[in-house]
Amino acid sequence: MIPIVVCTIGSKCLNVLKTSIETYAADHPLIIRQYENSNFGDSYNRALLEIFEKYDEVIISNDDVVLHPTTMNILLSDVEKLKAANIEKIGFVATMADNVRASQNVRCKFFPNDEIVYGKWISENSIKEVPVIAPIFAWYSKKAFEEVQFPPINWYSDDVICYDLINRGYKNFVSTAYVHHVGSSTIGTEYEKLRLEALPWIEQKRPEFLRETYLP
Repeated sequence: MIPIVVCTIGSKCLNVLKTSIETYAADHPLIIRQYENSNFGDSYNRALLEIFEKYDEVIISNDDVVLHPTTMNILLSDVEKLKAANIEKIGFVATMADNVRASQNVRCKFFPNDEIVYGKWISENSIKEVPVIAPIFAWYSKKAFEEVQFPPINWYSDDVICYDLINRGYKNFVSTAYVHHVGSSTIGTEYEKLRLEALPWIEQKRPEFLRETYLP
């Protein structure tokens, strides 16, 4: 089975995540790694290097999400649908959530004419290609990782890796699967500090990303 990997700094939410996995996805090995004096990108790269020695696919998870009973089945079913569509380079396939960027957020319209039907936006029933995702709970492959790893930063790590994936011909998707996301427990809530810490690396290593992308 496809493993679930979590890099954590000791979130109080971790036990809740573990319980939801044990309850709803017990067949999937849970791999938890805690690296001192690291950052989001380096931590997940280090964990994925180890995991991809044994597996070809992985689910990357934040430590502050909670699975829905159908999360794993729907997410992996959506991945199989994308493979069946002969999409050669699949990047991330990420779940929707209630506390995440707008393209994945069940509180937001995806299309201007989106409507609520039986308590859900119509767009929630469709797999959607998007330029960037937040991998709070997301499928990723060894094939993609061998070409594109996370940058060694906390803030904007997901933006940059998705940018790099697209530049190598990959496509990123939002699944019809859902997780609850507590939010910001994985790297903390000092948003402006995190933003300023990430910018020097981006300015030096990905100046084209700054030119072509809006960073809030």
